[in-house]
Amino acid sequence: RDDPAAHARLSRAVARLTRAAEAVLWLATDRQPDLTTVHPVLPLVRALVDELGPLAATVGKHVGIDVPAELRFAGPVEVAEVILANLLLNAIQHGDGPVHVGPLANGVV
Repeated sequence: RDDPAAHARLSRAVARLTRAAEAVLWLATDRQPDLTTVHPVLPLVRALVDELGPLAATVGKHVGIDVPAELRFAGPVEVAEVILANLLLNAIQHGDGPVHVGPLANGVV
């Protein structure tokens, strides 16, 4: 309780486990994805970068975001969040140099 850094790590771990559980539950259903619901990408990317920022700092990586506010995706947030989180985590843990999240014509890179 008296270690803010440990509490922050635990909070991030709980967030990752929650995200994974939500994705598994979504994937375990037989329902079709609702592609009519559209969500902004930027808040999702910002939240993930905030969550993974301390990990990036411990390995000496900077994570930059250059995603336009108008960029959107259609589909379940749970799925997009898991995909983006895994890509960011892999880039932080295994990539060389800084990590940059930027736009593509119809996605992010």
